[in-house]
Amino acid sequence: MQHDSSNNSPNPADLQISGSILVVDDDGYIATAVSNMLSQAGADVDLADSASTALESLTQRSADVVITDLVMEDSNGFDLLKDIHAIDNSISVVIMTSHANPDLESKATDIGANGFLRKPFDSMTCVQVAAAALNQRRHKLGLI
Repeated sequence: MQHDSSNNSPNPADLQISGSILVVDDDGYIATAVSNMLSQAGADVDLADSASTALESLTQRSADVVITDLVMEDSNGFDLLKDIHAIDNSISVVIMTSHANPDLESKATDIGANGFLRKPFDSMTCVQVAAAALNQRRHKLGLI
């Protein structure tokens, strides 16, 4: 199958990212799916199944980006975002949820989220949002 060069949309296989990403979701299926999407694009991905596990992980090994579910049993993505920024304000945080609405997206932005993923999402969207968050982190650190 040939790629139509007149189509300007990127091919998911062509999009590559590099950086460390921590995916936080208490649904193992979702966490693994997101991890696979990002790993296939070249990211170094770790998983955490709760906010407390994510924070513990970040004390052991930093991440460039954290992609976290909004609704989890032990916490929520907004509280986790605040806790992450208390540890390292340069870490980019992306909130993902199936409960998306404009008010939630606005709140996420207001408290410092670097992106928002509405479930369900495809691989291209996931990688593009992660790439944008990685670039925001690099910008914060003065690397670009």
